[in-house]
Amino acid sequence: MRILLLVFITFFSCKLSGNEIVYSNNLEEHYPVEGKAFDLGSYERETPQVVWNDSQTRSATVIRTRGDTYPYERQKGFITIEGDGLEKPRVLSVSHFRTIDVTLVTEKLILIRIGVGRVAGVGAIYDVMEEAWVYGESLQYIEDGGL
Repeated sequence: MRILLLVFITFFSCKLSGNEIVYSNNLEEHYPVEGKAFDLGSYERETPQVVWNDSQTRSATVIRTRGDTYPYERQKGFITIEGDGLEKPRVLSVSHFRTIDVTLVTEKLILIRIGVGRVAGVGAIYDVMEEAWVYGESLQYIEDGGL
């Protein structure tokens, strides 16, 4: 539980600036989903980003469409998690975003931060071993009393 608290504090204090953060589920359509939902073969893609856990036994690879080629509403991508203790890779799909940031918090938990725009994002935590979502919430950053 202490790890989750640390993750939330880190996530919420390091992302977009604002005087206040409003939490909701207003951006549910931007939440990652289990499974490979897209074939990216016909899209221009960015170089895959590989993130390792501390012990280098598990990795997460982010494959996404090029941010400078497609507007955010046409962005697609997926995250593949592989490594020790997994019989088969886990795949998560993401769409309609500007940025994706992935952190392997532990052997078991992966933190996914999705930037939807300059003042909005989605935070999600996925349990790789249980193949289940632990947390998902929309964030809107409010400055000086307005969006």
